[in-house]
Amino acid sequence: MNSINKRPPFDITNSVSNFPRAIASFIKQYQLNKVCAYLDELIVAAETTEGHDLNLKLLLDTATDCNRTLNEDKSKLCVTSLRMLGLGI
Repeated sequence: MNSINKRPPFDITNSVSNFPRAIASFIKQYQLNKVCAYLDELIVAAETTEGHDLNLKLLLDTATDCNRTLNEDKSKLCVTSLRMLGLGI
């Protein structure tokens, strides 16, 4: 099991800064090069639909192997653009 906590510790004073750091470490450790993190969002990028599907599968498989869960209700899959902080990406 890697060093990412499944839940924040009881003293959650630093949890706001620890979570993005843990996600960035997870992405780097597993070389998820086409996955970007912003706060509690994960964005999977690719030039083609096939590349996106491959990168998404890699993220999902890696998360499952590491006993991590993603909230399916908050997930937006296979979109060509999205809005973050009021900006279209």
